[in-house]
This record gives sequence, structure tokens and C-alpha cells, in this order.
Amino acid sequence: MQLTSTRRVFDILLVKEIGKNISGGGMDSKVIGRIRELGQTDPEFPDIKRISIFSVTPESHGNFCVLGLGDFSTMKVFKECSTEQAIRDTVINCVVSMTPEYATFPCLLRDELFISEALLDEAKQNPTLEILNGTYEFKFDENNDMIEPKL
Repeated sequence: MQLTSTRRVFDILLVKEIGKNISGGGMDSKVIGRIRELGQTDPEFPDIKRISIFSVTPESHGNFCVLGLGDFSTMKVFKECSTEQAIRDTVINCVVSMTPEYATFPCLLRDELFISEALLDEAKQNPTLEILNGTYEFKFDENNDMIEPKL
């Protein structure tokens, strides 16, 4: 895994997949600039504000060590990692390496994501994205809770 950029600060890093066959822990903490281990400080750069993780390689058998270094992931990843074996293997790995925080789940997002209208033209140009619906005006109820869109 390698970040090929001269930039030192990134708003977001989109990680296609993590896996034990990619890096020993699943994702190289020094490459992404997040160590999050007691007694160690994160490197000065790269400074990545948010990390989203989209899958775990099949070779990992659901072992999700370092998923806790991410900020966002999907329900797909949650399902991949929710087998009894995956949880057992991940807990063993994280306890032995003294990094239980690596076994936490980031904020889970639906497999379909909303983007702002300002990004719509750019998203249409990306062949890896599929636009499922047009724009949507978010609505709120009397308690100011967002009403789930009916898509």
C-alpha cells in the first residue's frame, strides 16, 4: 500500500479493501498516518482527516483488524466481518498485538450513499459509480429528526 502524492494533508482517503494478504494488519498504519496505539504518536504526515473502508479481501476470511482505524465503512463490510470465526480471529489478533481499538467498527453507512448536488456532475463522470436517483430534498419531522428518504 502506498500513497503517491506530494500532498501532506488529505480530506478523505477511500480504501477499496483491507486485508491480511495486503498488509500484516490489513492496512498499513504508517502509510495512512494513523497508529492509534498506546504509547505511540501518529506520524505528522500524511494527515488524513477521514478514512472510508469499502471491503475486506476474501483471503482475510472476515478478519477485520485495523477496521477501527477507519472513520466510515459500509453494511457490506459489517456483514463480511460478522461471522463467529471472523470475530474470534480479529479479537485474538488485536489482543495479542495489544491493539483492541483496531477491532472496533467505524461509523457504518448504507451501501448506497448520498452525495451533495455540488458533486453530482463529477460523480456522473466516474465509471465506478452508479447514480441511482436524482436530487433529494432532505425533510425533517416536528422533532427536527431527518425523515428517511423513500428511494
